[in-house]
Amino acid sequence: MSNETNSPLTTWNSLAAPVEVGHLSAALCHYGNISYRIGAPAPTPRINDALGTVSVAGEVHRELQQHLGTHGIDLAKQPFQLGAWLHLDAISDTDAITRVESQDEFALARARFLLREVQRPPYVIPDQV
Repeated sequence: MSNETNSPLTTWNSLAAPVEVGHLSAALCHYGNISYRIGAPAPTPRINDALGTVSVAGEVHRELQQHLGTHGIDLAKQPFQLGAWLHLDAISDTDAITRVESQDEFALARARFLLREVQRPPYVIPDQV
């Protein structure tokens, strides 16, 4: 007896976006996580400078500071983590992260490791796809 709701065709037809868009969206989340993980704690003024001219990001950051302050979080004692800026090569399959803006001399190697870190079966990505 087949279950039509779980068939590949039904799943494919119910996607919210094309596969490529979903892949790129997931990749951006992974790059954000890598940036965060190789970043460092930073005081609020430094984060404000890093957000620069992205007005929406600055606004969200100010609202988050206010929210945390309301709940007694002292950002001087528990600062935000400022992710390192990653430079990406959208064409490369092997070295997509080309440069990392960081004071850490091993940041690029760590970023590339996190991109392809040790995977557990059955979620292993083959070297040749």
